[in-house]
Amino acid sequence: MKKYRTRRPINGAIVTVSLVSLLTQTRTERNLHARAIKQRIQELKNQLGMDFPVYVVMTKADLVAGFSEYFADLTPAEREQVWGITFPEHAEDPARGVVGMFNKEFHHLLERLVSRMNDRMQQTRDIDKRTLIYEFPKQLRLIQSAADDFLKEIFVPNSFEEAPMLRGVYIASATQEGVPIDRVMAETSGGLGLGQVPLKQPGGETNGYFIKRLFEDVIFPEQYIGSVNRHHQKHNLWLRRGVLATSCAAVVAMGALWFTSYNWNRTLVDDASAAVAQYHAIVEPELTPDTDVITLTHALDALRDLPAGYSGNKINEDAFKHALIPR
Repeated sequence: MKKYRTRRPINGAIVTVSLVSLLTQTRTERNLHARAIKQRIQELKNQLGMDFPVYVVMTKADLVAGFSEYFADLTPAEREQVWGITFPEHAEDPARGVVGMFNKEFHHLLERLVSRMNDRMQQTRDIDKRTLIYEFPKQLRLIQSAADDFLKEIFVPNSFEEAPMLRGVYIASATQEGVPIDRVMAETSGGLGLGQVPLKQPGGETNGYFIKRLFEDVIFPEQYIGSVNRHHQKHNLWLRRGVLATSCAAVVAMGALWFTSYNWNRTLVDDASAAVAQYHAIVEPELTPDTDVITLTHALDALRDLPAGYSGNKINEDAFKHALIPR
C-alpha cells in the first residue's frame, strides 16, 4: 500500500471487538487486549507516516441476550441503518479526546432503545421474549463501563505519544449464531435465587444488522479524512522548493542577461550618437564640389568608424589571417 499509494496508503482502520469479550473478560484481560490493539495502530501510523481515522465496530451483538428479540420487527432496509456514535474530528476537551464523549453519547443510544421498548413489548405475546426485550437495554448498560475502559485505554491522549484518531463506535451483527449471554438475569438470579429465562440459539441466520450503511454512508465517504503520508509530503515539499529555487535562479539569470543586453545596446546607441555628432562636425558646413580631399577623407573615416557600421576591414583582416595560417 505504501508503495502504490504513496500519498495516502490507507483511508482508515476498522477495529472489531466482540461484545461477548467485553462482557466476559476481566479488567486485566480487557486492558491487555486494548494495549495490543493500540500498539498495532501505532505501528501502522509509524510505518505509513500518516494519521488515519479508526472505526471501532462492536461485533456479535446478537450474542447479547434480547438483541434478536428486540430487533425482530426491523425491515431489511431498517437493518441496514447505522447504529452507533460518530465523533467530531476535534474534541471539545483536547486533554480527554473525543473518547471522553463516549459515555454521554452511549447513554443517548440507550435512551432511544428504552423509548422503543414499550412498543416492542406490546407487539410480542411470548412472555420469555418480552422479558428479554425488557432486559436488553440493561444488558447494554452493563457493557457501557467495560467499553468505556477499553476505549480509553486505546484513545485517551497522553504526553508520550499522539493518540489514534477515534472516528466512531458502532454496534453490528453479521450472522446470528451461538447461544446469547444474559448477564442481567445471571446476576439477578444469582442474588435472589430465581430461575433464568431459557435462551435459544437463533439458528444461524444470515441477516446482517447495522452493517451496510455503516460502510456506504460513514466509512467510504470519509476516505480523505486522514492525513497525507508525512514522508511523501516532505518529499513533495523539497521537490517544490527545488522547482521554486530553479525558477528563481532562471528568472535572475534571464534578468541579468536582459540587463547586460540593455546596457550593451544603450552604450552602442550612445557611441553611435557620438560618432554621428563627430561626422556632422566634420562635414559642417555642407560638403561642396570644392571641398578638399582631406576633409572628405576625414568624413569617410568617421562614417567607417560608426559603431555597428561598416565591418569590411574586419572581414578583410580575418580573411588575411586565414590565408596565412597553415591548416
